[in-house]
Amino acid sequence: MAGVPIQQIAVPSFEYKEHPSHHVVYAVQITMPDRTWTVYRRYTDFCNLHEQITPPIPPAPLPPKHRLKQTWRMITGFGGLLANTEVQQQEDKLDLEIRRAGLEKYLRAIVASPSPHWRDSDAFMTFVDAQEPTWPQPSWNPPVTQRPPQPKIPLRPWRDAAEPARETNTTRPMTDAELLRYQTNTLMNAQDEQANALSAILRRQHDLGIHMQNELDVHHELLEDLHNDVQHTQGRMDAADARMNQMK
Repeated sequence: MAGVPIQQIAVPSFEYKEHPSHHVVYAVQITMPDRTWTVYRRYTDFCNLHEQITPPIPPAPLPPKHRLKQTWRMITGFGGLLANTEVQQQEDKLDLEIRRAGLEKYLRAIVASPSPHWRDSDAFMTFVDAQEPTWPQPSWNPPVTQRPPQPKIPLRPWRDAAEPARETNTTRPMTDAELLRYQTNTLMNAQDEQANALSAILRRQHDLGIHMQNELDVHHELLEDLHNDVQHTQGRMDAADARMNQMK
């Protein structure tokens, strides 16, 4: 199915599913000139799509299946001040949010690419569930009716139809190539802002972990001082008891 005018594609959220087993699905929202729909895909579905698309590989990389544990491991190692279940839940949500943003970037790069090689492939059309409907053929031949000739209307290329209907003062004077570059740059800038926001969260968690470690070091030193004082006092009490026994 070539030339599908997909206006926009996004992965706005993810959901936890319990059946048939515990797993996560990502909501993929597709917008065309005449309709908008959502399909739910697992991470393995994205991997299958990536494998089925013929070379060259898509313009954006598929996010790997990994877990960002380093920062949370630092926090959980600081004396167990946070419950493991709470830390694990926060870690999982952060990992899934990063992966969701990466999957969205992957799909948007395919749709916004100047080359239709990836978005027109059967694998991609099946993935977004955008196959053309099949209409039943009539079993009889309808009578032919002569009609007056109709004026010809020039057809616009599908890419023009795929552009958003609402224009701005910035996009109105742009050519198709300039508009595509503008949309691509806008998309990449939005992804960079999301990445910067996630980096800020990680930095705050890292600073929190360092602060907690410093507090634990201070408490550890206080406990050592208290232990030494107790040992010293116990020694003096033992010596006093020995002298009293000698005086009896």
